[in-house]
Order: sequence, then structure tokens, then C-alpha cells
Amino acid sequence: MISEYEGKRPPSLDLFLEFVGLTEQEFLNIAMSHSVSPYEHNPSKVTEGEKLGDFDRWSREGKMAREQTEMQLERWKLNK
Repeated sequence: MISEYEGKRPPSLDLFLEFVGLTEQEFLNIAMSHSVSPYEHNPSKVTEGEKLGDFDRWSREGKMAREQTEMQLERWKLNK
């Protein structure tokens, strides 16, 4: 099961990033700040995951304004 999902970039990540107003690089910076040793992320090994069957029917409404995202990013940077 691990090999089925490990190292896969879910297509839903794009939708999540759109909702929260983050770029993929901002997301990765946050995620990697929570990694646990000895794990080392290697972006060149990440492959695309499969899109779920109902993905195209998921709502795209309710995204956060970029201004709100920037405020949250600043708070996160202060607390790192």
C-alpha cells in the first residue's frame, strides 16, 4: 500500500493550493519544515498520482483570498 501512494503527487493538490491560495513552492516549504529525520524529500522522484473518478465534479468554490494567505504565511514565518 505504501508503494501505491508514496512519492505520488495527487492531482487534488492543485485544487487544495487554489483553495488556500498557496503556490506549490510555499506549500512544499511548509511541508518540508515538518519532515522527520531521516526523511529527505527528493522532488525528482515524485510522480503524478491518479485522479479520483469524481475529481472533475468536486466543487471549486470557496477559495481563500491571497491577502489572507499572505497574512497566514507571515504568521507561520514568525513562529518557525
